[in-house]
Order: sequence, then C-alpha cells, then structure tokens
Amino acid sequence: MIDWEWEQLNPWIATQFQWQYGRSPFSDLWVVYLSWIIYFTGIIGIRWMMAQRQRFDRWIHVWAAIYNAIMAVLVGWICVTGVQTLHVAVEERGWALSTADCQRHDGPENERMFYSMYMYYLLRYITFMDTVILALRKKTIPFFHWYQNMAVILLLWSWLQDKCLFGSTATNVICFIQWVRHVYFFCRSIGLRASVLKTIVLLLERARFCLGVIMTAYQMSTCPQSGGLLLTSSINVTMVYIAATFYNSDERVATTRDIRRKRSRRSMMSDTASSNSRINNNNNNSGSKRKRCSTKRSLR
Repeated sequence: MIDWEWEQLNPWIATQFQWQYGRSPFSDLWVVYLSWIIYFTGIIGIRWMMAQRQRFDRWIHVWAAIYNAIMAVLVGWICVTGVQTLHVAVEERGWALSTADCQRHDGPENERMFYSMYMYYLLRYITFMDTVILALRKKTIPFFHWYQNMAVILLLWSWLQDKCLFGSTATNVICFIQWVRHVYFFCRSIGLRASVLKTIVLLLERARFCLGVIMTAYQMSTCPQSGGLLLTSSINVTMVYIAATFYNSDERVATTRDIRRKRSRRSMMSDTASSNSRINNNNNNSGSKRKRCSTKRSLR
C-alpha cells in the first residue's frame, strides 16, 4: 500500500523537508519505471491514433502557449530558490568540497535547497507534455528527446536519494536551461521567431553536456563513495554520445507521414517495375510475332 506523507508538498514548511524513500510522495523507484512505461506507450498510442488524422493546428498553439508560460514560471521559481539556497551552502563551506561535504548537512537552508530539487523532480513528470504536443502536431520526435526526458527523472531521483551538494548544483544548471527552453517555446507558440533565443538554447544544451562530464569527474575525485556516481557518469556519457550523434547526423524517429511516404514510394516503385515488365513482355511478344511473319513470308 502507498503510505506517502503528502504534507511534504507544502511549500510553507520547506525548511522542514526530509526526503525519505517510500514516505515522500513519488519517492519510490517503481514510480519512475511506471512513468517510463506510461510515457512510452502513451506516445506510441497517440502517434498510432494520429496516423490517419490531420494534425492539431487550431487550438494546439493556445494550449502550448499556456503550458509553456506556466512551466516557465514554475521552473523559474524553482531555479531562483535553488540558486539562493545553494549560495548560502557555498558561503558556509566554500567551493572546495571535501569528502565530508558530500553528504547532506542539517539546517533550514539545506532543507529548502533539497525541497527545490524535489519540486523540480516532480515537475519533470509534467514535462512529458512536450512530447504529447509534438505527437499531436505530427512533429519529428528524435530519439535523444525520448532518452533525455526519461533519464533526467532517474538522475534527479538518484541525487535526492544521495543527498549531496553536487546534485543541487547540477539540478540548478538543468533547471535554468529548461527555463530558457520554455521561454523560447512560448515565443514560438505565440508567433515569434526568436532565432537568437534558439541559438542560445542550442549553445546552452551543448555547454550542459560538457559541464556534466566535468562535474561528474570532479565528483569522482571528491566524493568517490557517492551512491549515484556510477549512474550519473553512465547517463552523462551516453547523453553526450547521443547528443553528438543527433546534432551531426540528424537522427530522428520516423513519423507516420514518413512511413506513409515510404509506403507510397514503394508502391510507386512496384507499379513502375510492373509496368516496365509489361512493356518488356509486350516488346518481346511483338518481336516474336515479327519473326514468325518474316519466316512465313520467306517460306512462301
């Protein structure tokens, strides 16, 4: 039975927040796995449903604008709270972290810092709506988009479970980049091009991958006993590899329109091949008839 303490969601008692596995809402690992299953099967179901339908263009822009505006406000609030509490923690212990600084310290500011991480962890489940909007509009969904949405949730869960200062720093970086992304998508949904903002988002995404590798290497040298170190390093390396492959080769998941185009091309190729074979057969038949006529005339 689920026995979660829902009062931990109250922002007014953020200074008393205590992450406890199985007690904090959505803190069980099976929730992460179940969200992956629902996310993947749900998107596949939407794409199958939209295969023979027109994409949603009339009201989807309004929905996307409202969604990105709300997400930008929430992510911005979490990012500001996380940066403030992280600044206090750094002032107390300094940037030079030792092995003793890897674990969580008691104090109201530290509780607020991990509460902001927890709020962002819950908010990542709502970001699955990004893929829903893409599926309803029949847009291309790259494999990197799938992997990033599912992997970040597992990373945040491991950082909350590990309760270290490294996780808070990495969460603030991811949170800030996502805030810029939601601002960009909000501008696009209301009709603005925002080409400069798009360039900034791409640069920040690439810088995040490099920073993730650097921070993971630093964590390995200062906090070798960290429980989520192996998971963080493996996900960061695979994300860097997939991102490099994605940006270079434009890898994507085939849309229903692409599938129909391939089928139509195959049918056209088969039709042309059959027509060519018929023409060749007709030519052969006509040639044989001519030979028969010529032989008959010679006999006469």
